[in-house]
Amino acid sequence: MQEDLTASLAHGMVRAQANYQSPLTPTLITNTDLNLGDCLNNELATAKTFIFAVAFITEGGLLMLKTKLADLALQGIKGKIITSTYLGFNQPKMFAELLKLTNVDVEIVTEGAFHTKAYYIEHADYHTIFVGSGNLTATALKTNLEWTVKLNSLTDGAFTHQFQEALAQLSVQAIPLTPAWLASYEAQYQAPTQAITTVSPSSVIMPNQMQVAALKALQAHREAGAKRSLVVSATGTGKTYLAAFDIQQVQPKRVLFIAHREQLLKQAKATFQKIFTAKQDTFGIYSGSQHNGTTRFVFASIQTLTKHYTEFDPTAFDYIVIDETHRAKAPSYQLLFAYFKSAFMLGITATPERTDGFNVYELFDYNLAYEISLADALAADMLVPFNYIGVADYQVDDEVITDVTALKYLIADERVEHLIAKTNYYGYAGQQLHGLIFVSRIEEGEILAEKLTARGLPSQFLSAQSSSVVREKAVTALEQGTLKYLIAVDIFNEGIDIPAVNQIVMMRSTQSKIIFLQQLGRGLRKFANKEYLTVIDFIGNYQNNYLIPQAFGNGTVTDKDRLRMQVMQPQISGLSTINFEAIAAQQILQAVTAVKFDRIAELKQQFQMLCNRFGRVPTLVEVYQSQQMDVRLILNKFKIYPAFVSKMTGEIGPTLAADFTAWLQFVSQELAFGQRRHELLILEALLKQGSLTTMEVLTVLDNEYHDQATLASMLKVLGIKDYFTAIDRRKYGNIGLVNLVGDTWELARKFDDLEQKMLLDVIEAGLLIISASNDGQNQFTLYQKYRRKDVVRLLNWASDLPSIDIGGYKYDVATQTLPIFITLEKNGQAATAMTYDNSFRSPNRIPFYSKANRTLNSPIEAALFDADKRDIFVPLFVKKSDDEGAAFYYLGPVTVDQVATQTTELLNQRTQKMQPVVRFELVLNTDVPIHLWEYLVQ
Repeated sequence: MQEDLTASLAHGMVRAQANYQSPLTPTLITNTDLNLGDCLNNELATAKTFIFAVAFITEGGLLMLKTKLADLALQGIKGKIITSTYLGFNQPKMFAELLKLTNVDVEIVTEGAFHTKAYYIEHADYHTIFVGSGNLTATALKTNLEWTVKLNSLTDGAFTHQFQEALAQLSVQAIPLTPAWLASYEAQYQAPTQAITTVSPSSVIMPNQMQVAALKALQAHREAGAKRSLVVSATGTGKTYLAAFDIQQVQPKRVLFIAHREQLLKQAKATFQKIFTAKQDTFGIYSGSQHNGTTRFVFASIQTLTKHYTEFDPTAFDYIVIDETHRAKAPSYQLLFAYFKSAFMLGITATPERTDGFNVYELFDYNLAYEISLADALAADMLVPFNYIGVADYQVDDEVITDVTALKYLIADERVEHLIAKTNYYGYAGQQLHGLIFVSRIEEGEILAEKLTARGLPSQFLSAQSSSVVREKAVTALEQGTLKYLIAVDIFNEGIDIPAVNQIVMMRSTQSKIIFLQQLGRGLRKFANKEYLTVIDFIGNYQNNYLIPQAFGNGTVTDKDRLRMQVMQPQISGLSTINFEAIAAQQILQAVTAVKFDRIAELKQQFQMLCNRFGRVPTLVEVYQSQQMDVRLILNKFKIYPAFVSKMTGEIGPTLAADFTAWLQFVSQELAFGQRRHELLILEALLKQGSLTTMEVLTVLDNEYHDQATLASMLKVLGIKDYFTAIDRRKYGNIGLVNLVGDTWELARKFDDLEQKMLLDVIEAGLLIISASNDGQNQFTLYQKYRRKDVVRLLNWASDLPSIDIGGYKYDVATQTLPIFITLEKNGQAATAMTYDNSFRSPNRIPFYSKANRTLNSPIEAALFDADKRDIFVPLFVKKSDDEGAAFYYLGPVTVDQVATQTTELLNQRTQKMQPVVRFELVLNTDVPIHLWEYLVQ
């Protein structure tokens, strides 16, 4: 440690050394490449104790660290926070949150201009210190441009002693936080006066940026002759406002707005009244006892309208809005669709994909005008940020709650106390709790409401059987604060607007991403004094836990590596955060390991949704662009897209020639995932042009990295028979797809229209897949994933090799390249394998072991040792475990630290004999980014 720290300080403070990086190096954190919140959480993971001295703290900032503090509490690790009353910034409720930290002593400096921002974390054999401009607030930890210096020091270092003394002096000046002190502070607290900004009064509500884009798309649909259009918009993004804005630009004579609940009609009416400055008698409710059907704007419930629709002329309305359009499967909706003949109909929904087989898109002639996702809405500041916390559910006799746990355990007093403890610890934004709890069973919800009420948390259970009157009264009571919680099962996933909700509690397993996001969305609407939404998910040993990290990703993620990273090093833009307590994280990781993403039933359901969206079988390109299915999974399992379509639809596809089927599989398996666009670009050009000269080939590759070796490699790969292994040649027909005749590149034969269409589809999909992770300007893109066969091709080796022949490393003399492949966790390693320890020493150093019975005099090992002198390119590829699949992260070129490299001996597990190996110390040119590094080493 002392040597590493000395070298790090010399690099950071004396003279920068080429290719030197270490986590001990002094670092400036600015919340750009990495943020202060993530850095603190990563340091706390290995803390022995800690002291934060920060002037200003907010509940949102504290919440970002609470899961790590909870994990430390379980380990018996304690710390201290020193803060202040300076300028009255710290609110009484924040101090109340600090009192909840059972393993943190809190001290308050009440005199003087305390303006410190420092974080001290003690590890086993060194200390980490952050000093700068970052307070313990959500914006300072994540998004503000803050400057914070991270320094490391040994226990005996003068800087450590100086810092410890300064902290001790602060403690002398401070007083402890106690309930009595807080009561006194709250009684006399006056919030700091905010500067008043004068704004010219305006009653005009204008559409936001996304609504403007949607309005343009709707107008374009109408100009193209569309009579019906659909808008998909995430919960809380102003779907009703969008409908009003579109009606404003169309100016129809009469409008019918249809919804399934009277509460929604009242909310919609209020929205329209804000947009249209018209007399009150212009707006009428047509529901229950109110039959105001002669107004310009009629807001009708589906139930009432179905009974009396014949009282209206079929052409009475020029513009019809169908709210929550996914409900239109019901016969009542179908009746109205057939009866009314409006000039235009708008459908609005947050969840068009249905698991019940209903095709929302077909109802609107497949005219999807615009789509606003949850991620888009958060990025555009249309919603409040959320802090999602995954916590471990209550344990029964050391067994965690499962999908089939008996009711008596779900409503056990111990579980109720566990619920109260966690919801109290993680809290909520604002002065009053307005909570929503989702449970799995009616009996569970009924009893839970009784038990929470008995414990001083007034709660009411609602289900689909609850009448609209009961629901509306309950919602009003929650908004007014007379109820603390509404508890729901099978309702409140959609169609309810309670902006005051500031805490959502999930006490059921996640059955689908759609429902998960619907329930999370119930609390994302903006509301006075609601800076964020707290989401507390009680995670048991549920089979579908893998859906949680899936829900937070873009599209349908089936890459287990990416899902694990989203649990261990979660990433989300803006002020939202995702955190898991350690035990809860393990429950999810177990589910990720166990799940099989290629189950036919699930693939059929996903594919049917896509067919519904397009009104036909989508192309492979459309599947990729939709992000609703994983194209890699499809082609890995079914080899070619037509085979997948046939399996999904049950229909026999067109008969394909044997040679074409082999070539289609070649393009699908080798090129579409091959991380080199070159061959695909050439094939695309050949299919469109017929043939290419070598000069024309170079023109096609103008924007791609290439040289003469690349051209030769491409020709061998496309020639198939001279490049691939015997097993692959049998799959791909052993006949070249492209031939070089003189100076002309040409296809092996002419393809008919259907064949050309299929080839171009997979080629274009492959180009999109590769372009998403590879800029085409370099042989390899840092931190992207590559299979061994991709590496061999990109290095322009003369022929492909079976992975077993490459193993951990292989030297190709012709190209002077020696790639290294390291699997960090060797689960299930064969009994004959040597026990290697390839643990990272730092973000830019990792040991690597040779094969058995090798020394520094062995030819390949000697070449690796002297790679720099011999001008050998040594790229490093690393993956966490074999369960992640065949692909490795590219971490860049490495050099060998010759001083630290030596021949040693390891025990052969089978023979129980020591065998010579070389332990190389590899040094990366650039350090691994902190999120990837933390994921790999955890």
